[in-house]
Amino acid sequence: MTRGPHEAESPTVTSPGSTADNAILDELTHVGTRPRLLFLLGESRSTDTEDVTQRIQAEAENVISGGSFSPAWERTLRPLGTWSYALHHRVRDLYLIGDAAAATGLRYVSAMSIGKASQCDSAMVKQAIERAEPELIVCAGCEAVYWPLLGRLELGHDLLTTVYGEPVYYSTLQWGERRSVLLHFWHPSQGYFTKGGHHYLFKLFMHAYDALCRKRLLTCS
Repeated sequence: MTRGPHEAESPTVTSPGSTADNAILDELTHVGTRPRLLFLLGESRSTDTEDVTQRIQAEAENVISGGSFSPAWERTLRPLGTWSYALHHRVRDLYLIGDAAAATGLRYVSAMSIGKASQCDSAMVKQAIERAEPELIVCAGCEAVYWPLLGRLELGHDLLTTVYGEPVYYSTLQWGERRSVLLHFWHPSQGYFTKGGHHYLFKLFMHAYDALCRKRLLTCS
């Protein structure tokens, strides 16, 4: 990955865990206000397909209550929560999102660990999609999740953007009367190993979200 420009911005941030924040939680996660988010997480060392939403929610509540992320989850959950919080609270500066805010962002997501997507339980993935009713499915792992999953679900793909020289793709999944958009993206832990780090990955994710909104693939407001 190449490093992109980092523009400074100063948005208004909702205090995480506040009464006002909790009061608008249902409104924020309502389809048409912000996209319902489902993260599909790849794991090269596992072949298990598991819904990890409840475990993530427990981690989030622990951090919001004054605790900290457990070592086993920290590298994955802090970036995921940061991306989600940024979408829901219109925050465009990574450095304004601390652990409590990132944990608040995790309240708005569903997540599934699918191991190696080429060997995942595709029926279980479809059930998770139907249960979460996501507008946006983030395939957190380009090679490990997105491309193999397209084959399993028999989906096509289109180029979304090439910002910073990085091609980002998307697909659409129609199920019943609903439609979900699958986003080709990197695993959140990639920020620890990429030039530009988490700040670069954050900017890339927000740009991809904006591109989906501009194409009217998501109902953003």
